[in-house]
Amino acid sequence: SILEEELKPEATQESLIQLKKELRSPMGAVMARGYRKDPFQLRLNGLKKFQDLQLENNLSLTDGVLMTKDQTTTVLFLDLKVSSQDGNASLDVSRFLWAKRQQLLSNIEFDNISVSMIGGVFYNVSNAKQIKSDIKTTLTIAGTLLLLILILFFRSLKVPVLLFLPTLCGAIISLAVLAIWKHQVSAIALGVGSIILGITLDYALHTLTHLRNSNTIKEVFDAISKPIILSSFTTAIAFLCLIFVGSDALESLGVFSAISVVLSSVFALVLIPLLFSAENNSVKKATVLDRVSSIDFHKSRVVVAVIFVGCIIGAFFINQVEFESDLNQINYQTEDLKSAEALLNQTTKYEDYTTLYLVSYNENLDTALEKNSQTLTQLNALKKNNLDLSYASIGNIVLNQTIQQERIDGWNNFWTPERIKTHQQNLTELAIDNGFREDTFKPWFSSIQDEFKAISTDDFRSLPSISLDNFIAVGEKFTTVTTPVNVKNSDVEEFSTFFKNSEQTFVINRESLNESLLGQLKDTFNGLLLFSIIAVFLVMLAFFRSVWLSLLTLLPIALSWLLTLGLMVMFDLQFNVFNIIICSFIFGLGVDFAIFMTNGVIFENKSTKNVLQTYKTSILLSVITTLLGMGALIFAKHPALYSVATVSIIGVLSALIVSFTVHPFVLKQYLNFKNRNNA
Repeated sequence: SILEEELKPEATQESLIQLKKELRSPMGAVMARGYRKDPFQLRLNGLKKFQDLQLENNLSLTDGVLMTKDQTTTVLFLDLKVSSQDGNASLDVSRFLWAKRQQLLSNIEFDNISVSMIGGVFYNVSNAKQIKSDIKTTLTIAGTLLLLILILFFRSLKVPVLLFLPTLCGAIISLAVLAIWKHQVSAIALGVGSIILGITLDYALHTLTHLRNSNTIKEVFDAISKPIILSSFTTAIAFLCLIFVGSDALESLGVFSAISVVLSSVFALVLIPLLFSAENNSVKKATVLDRVSSIDFHKSRVVVAVIFVGCIIGAFFINQVEFESDLNQINYQTEDLKSAEALLNQTTKYEDYTTLYLVSYNENLDTALEKNSQTLTQLNALKKNNLDLSYASIGNIVLNQTIQQERIDGWNNFWTPERIKTHQQNLTELAIDNGFREDTFKPWFSSIQDEFKAISTDDFRSLPSISLDNFIAVGEKFTTVTTPVNVKNSDVEEFSTFFKNSEQTFVINRESLNESLLGQLKDTFNGLLLFSIIAVFLVMLAFFRSVWLSLLTLLPIALSWLLTLGLMVMFDLQFNVFNIIICSFIFGLGVDFAIFMTNGVIFENKSTKNVLQTYKTSILLSVITTLLGMGALIFAKHPALYSVATVSIIGVLSALIVSFTVHPFVLKQYLNFKNRNNA
């Protein structure tokens, strides 16, 4: 063993000569006490193991400072006790660190240095600030334009208040129900739900538009009561499908939106006629929207054929719309963060490496630590086989109780009474020969006879140089010990294959994990879309009592979805975790458009009046409110909000185009065919 070699007279003599030189150095007086207790500097071997906590292969520890190997850059890692979910705390920390950076840069003694900072807390604050700024700007513009359009169209200042009254009543009651049922309201339910509740505004728009163009309330109810109730039920059922996702947040979102949609439709039918009837709407001047609605696009077979062909082409791109798996692409980065990230990549050569996580697990902490020590042995073997990697491991530092006891027993067995006596005599004689006092190494002789005991992980936690929470996670019935490993990009597959069949050890690739989780989200969304379509079809079947009418009402929803996918491929757009949720909102709007157009065509087929124009006007108003609310985000700088806007614009316009062309054309062909057969 190393110690046995050190105790040989020749090696001991060399150690004492070296020790004497170091004691004469400027640091000798400081280190004297340590040398008396450890003349062979065995503790240095233990301290060297702390280098295993150093992950970056381009960094080195110099005089207690972490530096790049060319010693041009120092690196400081901060372990912040701030939750990434706590926005206020993150903002406070960010402000504090930026103030310290500015204070350092303003010091004339350090005029030749630059300071860059990067970390999750800065990304969180950066994203939050930009989202708030974008939403505040775009919604202010959109709200002003929307208010102006509604006032000009209805020629009334009270209309905007009337429009939001049913939505507000429905939202308040649904919140109360959710609070009683769940005892708490999810932030996601409120955040995303506030966007989805834009659907409920359509019910008030449809009611007001028909009141504007009708002479009696009875005519209004005959025209819109059935489609509004049907639309609210189909949309509510689609939202309730979120219950099957298995997420509390999405379950709350589904329930919140479903209740709001149904109640808002009822309030729109009850409150709007009562309050709007007092308005002087005797003068009905034709507006731009009225003139656009009067155009019968569905009567042009060329237009219908072009749109239908476009939908068929879109069918070939169903599986070509990709899902953005790199969450960094939908994060907002300031110029400071971009430059800091570039410097970090250059300093650590991060771009050339992939960080993998080697996880050892077991119900028992000691067993998990033992497995972790075994993986460390395997990592060293891979390094010897010229695999380019670096790691941060506690495998040589935090040992389980069994291994500790084995090493303690080995130490005790090594120091037999005879060996201790011989060693004391030899070292004392050699020390005197080299100018040391006889009792110089008395502390060393005392320490080798000390009684050692195995220590617990809690004892290791008291060491300031180790942050065990970064490596060990202890649950009620499951414990993991994690070793981050930087692997050359070209060696990732070989590394993962090596540990593929390891017992109670697995490799986590964060990028692959993101792809897997987001892929599951996409699959879940596709499943929910299918369930929603089936549920919507069954409700339509119950209302229309006709399989063909129900299928023809679903047709424009399917066609608009195909057209949306085709346009997304054409403009090189991708789904992501944000805009895919908005797709449920677009699906709900498509259902509304389809139901109202079906009801309009049927109603017009039974009467001599041109009532379809009124339905189309209300749909145009719905499209305008949606595009102003969601489409205005196209001017947002945040990538996630921008993606939401682009998908919303394409989806809503696709639903509008199909609703005004293919849908009425197919419905009229069906009704004419049915009338001829009945005749």
